[in-house]
Amino acid sequence: SREESRLQADKVRGDICRVLKIWEDWGLFAPQYIRGLEAALVVGVVRLRVLAAKGDCSQEPAWLEPKLADWRRQHFSQLEKMCRTRGLRSSTAHLENTKELSLEEARKDWLVDRLVAHEIHAHQKEQARLASSSSGGLTRR
Repeated sequence: SREESRLQADKVRGDICRVLKIWEDWGLFAPQYIRGLEAALVVGVVRLRVLAAKGDCSQEPAWLEPKLADWRRQHFSQLEKMCRTRGLRSSTAHLENTKELSLEEARKDWLVDRLVAHEIHAHQKEQARLASSSSGGLTRR
């Protein structure tokens, strides 16, 4: 059933996250790279252009605006390097231009979407860490 498939997918996702945590603890990869792998698994991809076309800017929080502005000024080859160092998929060879976007713009959008997912995941993890450390101090005996 659909529910069983979702539960199985959640279990596999949890198992993979545990492996990533072990890799992080052992220092096998840079923390930024591990976060990128986690983001790809947990967050997926946030398609900003599609959301903006629907009038949804909820995935562009204010704290992310400076990074978005910087990324949008970069050449797509620089964005590819940023994605690689963060453990994100960075190959754009499969993309094509459209009526609305040149090939370079399509590549930039595609890469920025992955960088956004990485930053959102990193931000959520940091917020959870801060929340648990502040509440952990209150509950310890």
